[in-house]
Amino acid sequence: MNIPPVPRGTDKARIVSLIETVSLKGAGTEKDPVREVFQYWDFDGKLIAEKDCIEVSKMNIEIIDTLIEKMSDRISEVLKSSDFNGVAELTKALAELVSARASFK
Repeated sequence: MNIPPVPRGTDKARIVSLIETVSLKGAGTEKDPVREVFQYWDFDGKLIAEKDCIEVSKMNIEIIDTLIEKMSDRISEVLKSSDFNGVAELTKALAELVSARASFK
C-alpha cells in the first residue's frame, strides 16, 4: 500500500550560522526609492537569500489602494442613505488609510 505524504507543519528545525548584511539600495526616485535590503550569506561568501523591502511596500500600497477605493464607494452608499454617523466613522477610517498610504511614498 502506497500512502502519500501528508503536509503537517515543520518536520525539522535547526540553528544555522549566517552573515546578515543590511544595505541601502535605490536611486531615491518614486520608481526606485531608497530602502534597506537584507542579505544572508554563508561563510564561503555565497548569497543564500535577499529580502528587499520594496516588494513588501508595493504589496502594502496595492492593498491600501484597494481599501481606499472600496471605502470611498461605501461612503457614497452611506451618504445616499443619510446615515451621517456612519459617514463620519467611514470618513475617519478613510483618512487613516490615506495617511498610511502616504507613508509608503
